[in-house]
Amino acid sequence: MKTSNLIKLSAMIMAMVAVTVAGCKKDDPKDDTVDTTSLQQFATDQENVETSMDEATRDIDAVFSAGLKSSDFNHGMPCNVTIDSAAVANDSLTIYLVYDGANCKGNLNRTGRLEVKRRIGERWGEPLSSVSVKFIDLTLTRVSTGKSITLNGSKLFRNIKGGFVFRVGTLQDSAVFETTATLQATFDNGSVRNWNVARRTTFTGTQDALQLAIEGFGSSGTYSNLVMWGTNRESNEFYTSITTPEVHKDACTWDPSSGVKVHTIPATSTVLTITFGYNDNNEPITGDECPTRYKIDWTKNGQSGTIYQPLP
Repeated sequence: MKTSNLIKLSAMIMAMVAVTVAGCKKDDPKDDTVDTTSLQQFATDQENVETSMDEATRDIDAVFSAGLKSSDFNHGMPCNVTIDSAAVANDSLTIYLVYDGANCKGNLNRTGRLEVKRRIGERWGEPLSSVSVKFIDLTLTRVSTGKSITLNGSKLFRNIKGGFVFRVGTLQDSAVFETTATLQATFDNGSVRNWNVARRTTFTGTQDALQLAIEGFGSSGTYSNLVMWGTNRESNEFYTSITTPEVHKDACTWDPSSGVKVHTIPATSTVLTITFGYNDNNEPITGDECPTRYKIDWTKNGQSGTIYQPLP
C-alpha cells in the first residue's frame, strides 16, 4: 500500500514539474527572436545617402575651384561630369552639372543632374559663401553591389571658412562646409522617403593624405546633433546623431575609418549604435589599414545584439 502511494505521489510530482517546465519555456522571451534584416538595411540606406551627399560636396567644390588649378578630382573637374549650360538671371548664376559615368575612384556609377546656383559677385572661396543645389534624378550605383539610390530635392551648401579643398595642407589647414537639405530618396525596391540633412564636413591633412570628419548640427524635438532624420523604408520616423565625428580617408576610397553614429526609431523602441573602422576579422583597424566592415550594437523592444556588417 505504501509502495502504491509512493508511486502515485512520484507520478504527480513529475507531472507538475513537466507542466512548470513547459510553462517556463512558453514564457521565455529568448524564444521571441528579432529579425535584424530591416535594421541592417536601414544602416546601409543611411550610408548610401551620406555617400551621395559627400560626392556632391566634393564635386561642387571641385567645379568652382577648377578655374584656379586644373588636374584630377582634387584640383579640377570631377570625372564624367560636364557643365551642360550656364545662365545668369537676376542676381544669380545657374549651372547644370550632368553625370554620366563612374566617379574618379571608380567605385560609383552616376547619372542625373545637379542644378547649382550662386549669387553674382560672391566668390565660392570666400568665408560664408553659399550655393543652392537641386538634385534632379541623381542616381548613384555602387559598382561592388549593383545597388542604387536616386535623390531629388534641394540643399544649401555653405563654405564656412572659405578657401578650397585643393589648398588644404598647403595654403590652409582645413576646409569646412555645412549642408542643410530636404531630400526625397528612392531606394532600389521602389520605396520613396523624405529625409532631412544637417551635416558639417571638415577636410584636413595633406593632398596626399586627405581626410574628412563629419558631424551633425541639426535638431528636432528633443533630439540634437542630428545629421539626418525622416522616415525609413518601413515608414517609421528615425533620428540619426553623430556622437563621435565620423572620419573618412581619401586613401581608403572615402570609406568611414572611425566614428560613432546613433540611429533612434521611437515607434519600435529601436536604437542602433554604429561604430566604424573594422576589418574582415571583425577587429578594429590599426595603422594604415582600411576598413571593410562596421559594427552595429542594437536594442529593440527590450532585446539586444551585435552585428558586423560589410561596408556598402
